[in-house]
Amino acid sequence: MSSGANHTPLVSDLSPKAYTLGLPIHLFPQMQEFLERNNLWRDAADVVQLLRSTGGRLNEIVCIRLDQLMRTKRKLGLYATKTENQRDLPLWDSIKEIAQSQIKEGLTDGELLFPRAKTATFDNSIARACRKAAQLAKLSRTNGFSCHSLRHTFITDMMEARKQCGAGHVL
Repeated sequence: MSSGANHTPLVSDLSPKAYTLGLPIHLFPQMQEFLERNNLWRDAADVVQLLRSTGGRLNEIVCIRLDQLMRTKRKLGLYATKTENQRDLPLWDSIKEIAQSQIKEGLTDGELLFPRAKTATFDNSIARACRKAAQLAKLSRTNGFSCHSLRHTFITDMMEARKQCGAGHVL
């Protein structure tokens, strides 16, 4: 039996044409809605990973431009910060992998890592998807979980790492 013989395609394996038997997607509004929701969950998952990996604010992450990924310097520049014009972070492998995946799969527009950030409701949609995921994980906002909680988790982890290195060392 060949490895591909019984392969069941995943949602991400199929193009809209594969779902609609080659007919235009607009003829299938439910499928279009499904694909849009699937894409939003994909973006939300990547945004959450970036929030967790960078300690960035939601607006800083959803608006990352491709030129902020300074690969030769191995840095990620975050703009539109609340207290600074820009801050540079190490371009850790986890960040690079997310960006490369978005680019490789054609999910960027050549300018933004998350092109839907150009829509007025994108950040709210991501926040809603995070709340929904937290609800499914039985984490509630009343217990203090939000997208911003990942910023606090990142900072706590950095402080713990610094403590383990010794107070005199800078990470």
